[in-house]
Amino acid sequence: MNKLFAWLFLAAIVFGIAGLAVTTERSSAQVPDGRRFDIQCQQTVAPTADNGWKGEVTCSVTIDIPPRLEERFGWPDTVKVTIVATYEDVNQNGRPNRGDRLQCAVVDGPAGFHLERPPGCAG
Repeated sequence: MNKLFAWLFLAAIVFGIAGLAVTTERSSAQVPDGRRFDIQCQQTVAPTADNGWKGEVTCSVTIDIPPRLEERFGWPDTVKVTIVATYEDVNQNGRPNRGDRLQCAVVDGPAGFHLERPPGCAG
């Protein structure tokens, strides 16, 4: 049960990041003890009138796991996930920005981890 809770906790973090994916190209942070949190995003589908102003952003997220969580849950020291976020370009400027509507977020991670928000949106 602890592993399930831990994965759900990680998923909650990732979905929070996915919500930001339509507004971020690159972001990283490093905490004082040397751990890091890195997001790299790129727009893979540009929204245009021809595609109904639907865009897509693909992000790679790397998270250094704190040693206490590595030991407690048996996680590796670094977790990498990929997020593909589809959005509606509300202001029709051809770029992701605040105010655009997140349509679907698909998260793939280690050991076959796969989540969709809302469920079944990528199907």
